[in-house]
Amino acid sequence: MNNRKFYTLLAVFGVGVLLVLGATLLVNPAEKVDASIAGSTLTLESPEGIIADYTFDWEVLLTSNAPDAEWINALNLTLPTGYTINSVEDPPAAHPENNNTWSHTIATNTIYWEATGHASGWGDIQSGESLGFEFNATTDSVPTTNLDWVISGDGYGAEPHTVTGSITVPILAAGVYGFPEATSDGAFPGEDAVYTISILNTTGASDTFDIAFAVADDWTIVADPNPVTIANNASADVTVTHSVPGDAIPYVDFETVNMTITSQTTPAYNDLVVITTTAGGVWMAGTASLATHADHMVAAYGSKLYVIASNTYYSGNDATSEVYDPATDGWTQIADMSPLFTIGDCKGMDGSLYIPGGLGDEGNFTAQTAVFDTAGGTWSAGVSSPSAVINYSLELIDGVLYKFGGTNGSAYVANAYKFEDGAWSAIASMNHGRGWAQSCVYNGMIYACGGYDGSTQLSDCEMYDPGADSWTATAIANMPDGKWGGGDAVFGNAFYVMGGIDTTDNITDSAFMYDFTTDAGWITLPSLNTARFRMEADVIDGMLYAHGGWIDLWVQTTSMETLAVIGECTDNEDCDDDGLFCNGTEFCNTDTGLCDHTGDPCPDDGLFCNGDESCDEDADECVHSGDPCPEDTECNEDTDECDPLGDDDDDDDDDDDDDDDSGDDDTDDDTGDDDDDDDDDDDSCGCRLI
Repeated sequence: MNNRKFYTLLAVFGVGVLLVLGATLLVNPAEKVDASIAGSTLTLESPEGIIADYTFDWEVLLTSNAPDAEWINALNLTLPTGYTINSVEDPPAAHPENNNTWSHTIATNTIYWEATGHASGWGDIQSGESLGFEFNATTDSVPTTNLDWVISGDGYGAEPHTVTGSITVPILAAGVYGFPEATSDGAFPGEDAVYTISILNTTGASDTFDIAFAVADDWTIVADPNPVTIANNASADVTVTHSVPGDAIPYVDFETVNMTITSQTTPAYNDLVVITTTAGGVWMAGTASLATHADHMVAAYGSKLYVIASNTYYSGNDATSEVYDPATDGWTQIADMSPLFTIGDCKGMDGSLYIPGGLGDEGNFTAQTAVFDTAGGTWSAGVSSPSAVINYSLELIDGVLYKFGGTNGSAYVANAYKFEDGAWSAIASMNHGRGWAQSCVYNGMIYACGGYDGSTQLSDCEMYDPGADSWTATAIANMPDGKWGGGDAVFGNAFYVMGGIDTTDNITDSAFMYDFTTDAGWITLPSLNTARFRMEADVIDGMLYAHGGWIDLWVQTTSMETLAVIGECTDNEDCDDDGLFCNGTEFCNTDTGLCDHTGDPCPDDGLFCNGDESCDEDADECVHSGDPCPEDTECNEDTDECDPLGDDDDDDDDDDDDDDDSGDDDTDDDTGDDDDDDDDDDDSCGCRLI
């Protein structure tokens, strides 16, 4: 089966459904077809050349060009006689989810790397993939220049299972050389990107070198030390600091600088290093989860990342769930999901996670809602949603859940619903039926972009306005490419989309950002390190986490990548006072990356008789509406009621009558009241003591 047909079926049904329906569309990896690694190569990445009796850091890049399913599992690299191998690094596995690890042995001047650990003995590097291998070695006094290599496959199918070749390393001429020849990194506005450039002197004598920069923009770049003195056939490291201006636009602005290294003695000896710094970050490898996950549900809640369940090919869905805590950079397994389903979506509110339906463990489409109590660590069944669909989208606004799109197994739907006050109800349908869409909430509106409609990878976006209960087509610009099954997240004023299946039906590593505050449209971000689809993503405290997903036909992953993202604020000092009193104090909401307000500063003081509290913007103070009681009543703070006037006088009159009847006519002449002034009479009279 070709990839196009396979991914299309995955979009429509989901892997588990294909299996439940008895489809025989998936090839069992244990039954590989005849395979070879013909065409695979090894290339030298660094150094660009060598000199005698010098120690270099070396990197070679192994690339599989296998025409079929054989995977590479070993590399033999033989250095020339006389070279000294000082140290060797083992690369991380290309597919750690297969339990492979690389290790090495050294025999004289030969390094042998091997990937082992897979239960079926499979290799680690698949066709079209590359993996770098690094070591440190010293050349001899008359360096020969050939590195001989042997690449081996995992032995499935037909020959060849090995390919051989040789790398010719050039001898460096007299001069000066900067390493690396080109380098790039990112830093946020107002911050610095720092590079280490190694300068090698082969001029034949000790020399001093000047460092100069050709700067195109107004960014600042400096080298330290500058100039630098280096002995012949020796090197020195120079620290280069490239400062990103505070007003640079993240992922839009960048600067490429030519760094020239020139001999003071012989200016003809010079070299060029190209440095490119982008305003923004780059994807970094995060801590892998305990289990592999794809078609899972993810929610950032309470400053933690919850990863719920997974879809597995051969044994139904996997209930394994776990939580990542950025504070400890560690994963902890939580209770298995129950009821169990996948290919849904998840949001957290009021101490719980909500997943309103998905693909059941037996391949059934369910509308049942699973609820996870984050404090108690237990699962329960919530109120079922009206629609049994999978690959829908779920968003949360002010305590209301919105579920929209997805497929019911026969068609992609535009239906949408909301869950409010404990009940589901239908809302306006989308303009376009779509599943696997990328969605977010910004400024109280829901945005749904891309997805799949049964025949096309979509790129358009539509917006839902809860107040008007309506969807607006083309509310923002189309994404640069159609995409379904990617990760999505919102932070600050930006909507992030990454991974998925693109319009060429390939798993993609592309990533985009839409800035709601500019008219720049979609901005291309640095690519993911690993292409993946049916993945998930979310943001915690300015860090975007892209987790899990399918990275090949048979392979889901434990891997996670992180990208530092920037909001309009990082702390309260970034939020200027807007001059208004009645919206409270400005502060930075680190959950959203936006400046927010504490809200009405005039809370209820708990008193009844001063009336309702309200905020007076003109006076910058809290005021009360005053006595809430009508003119013919008086306010009783003890009972929070308005009592009729004269209640006290009526009581006194009654007491007077009682006193008169008892014959006790002693009164206080000064007050005119009929209260007894004889203490002995207190027990017997009907007077109220004041």
